[in-house]
Amino acid sequence: MAGKFFAKKRVLIISDDEIKSYPLTPKSQIFVLFAFVSFISWVSFSSGKYFTFKEVITQKEEEVHQANLINLDLQTKIDSLQSNLVKLNQYFDTVKDFDYNKQDQSKKKKDKEISYRVITDPFAKPKLLKRPSTDLKQQVVDDINSNASLRIQEMKKIIALTGLSVSDVDVEALGGQSELVNHVFSGKNQGGPDTSNLSNISFASGENIDDTIRFSENIEQLIYLENMFNSMPFIVPMKRYYISSRYGRRIDPITKRRANHYGTDFAGPIGARIYATAPGVVKFAGRKGNYGKFIEIDHGFDVVTRYGHLSRISVKKGDKILRDQIIGNQGNSGRSSGPHLHYEVRVNGKNYNPEKFIKAGKHVF
Repeated sequence: MAGKFFAKKRVLIISDDEIKSYPLTPKSQIFVLFAFVSFISWVSFSSGKYFTFKEVITQKEEEVHQANLINLDLQTKIDSLQSNLVKLNQYFDTVKDFDYNKQDQSKKKKDKEISYRVITDPFAKPKLLKRPSTDLKQQVVDDINSNASLRIQEMKKIIALTGLSVSDVDVEALGGQSELVNHVFSGKNQGGPDTSNLSNISFASGENIDDTIRFSENIEQLIYLENMFNSMPFIVPMKRYYISSRYGRRIDPITKRRANHYGTDFAGPIGARIYATAPGVVKFAGRKGNYGKFIEIDHGFDVVTRYGHLSRISVKKGDKILRDQIIGNQGNSGRSSGPHLHYEVRVNGKNYNPEKFIKAGKHVF
């Protein structure tokens, strides 16, 4: 059998001047075939190893990226919490620990000393100098209230840029102060100073803070808005992109008829990474009708983002997601005319223009 396939052959090399003939023995043929098969096997093995190692390296790079994101997010939260707690504690300690009685007594003593110095007639009634009208306690509270109000107004203006109604984030919209406190401080991984005894802080006139200003409500609304800001999708879901179709009325790419488009389409490099635009919990991850491979993330405060037409999904239902965390890759699955990301923002079950949130985010980050 081997003699049939590896019979003695000759190799002819023809040039302009002569023809040369070289014998090709069966052993030489077997050696050449063995060398060729070995080369192909080596190329296949090396290619397999290369792609395997490349996939492992890519996976490790994603793990390192996610770890860095987690570390950055935790550090940011710690710094923010420490800063907020320090400020709030300074405010509350100033209000609670200020010895107003001592101040009043020192003022009275000073007044008496002053009244002694201004007596001109030993038989006349002493004339006291007029006491300062500014109440130090009220100044401290007014300062806290003013700073909180300015920050609240600033955040409301940014929220208004998203297209949301400002009334959606008012304390009254949640049914009042008690319901707001329950909403903000429910669940785990939260904390803060105890403000339950603030209403017992009294002014010299006998009035408490709640009877004078909405101090407690402003602080609570400020905390609520800060938490809400953390849930807003203020960043872009891709790093390198162009907008291929905007939110609103457009010509449908499939039917070629005018139709509503409830999201924004981002196109970029094939397989480009997709990033979560706010922290939250994965509500759905899988195939969903015209969306193709699809992810939905619940960010709290009735804010939801959707990511459609993916080629790959990197998360699963129930996963806790950080802002700017990789959740998948751009693709062309579902009802799609080409590779892109279909991105939606929904609040209270209603679609909003994602570009407005991104524009508002430029004033936040």
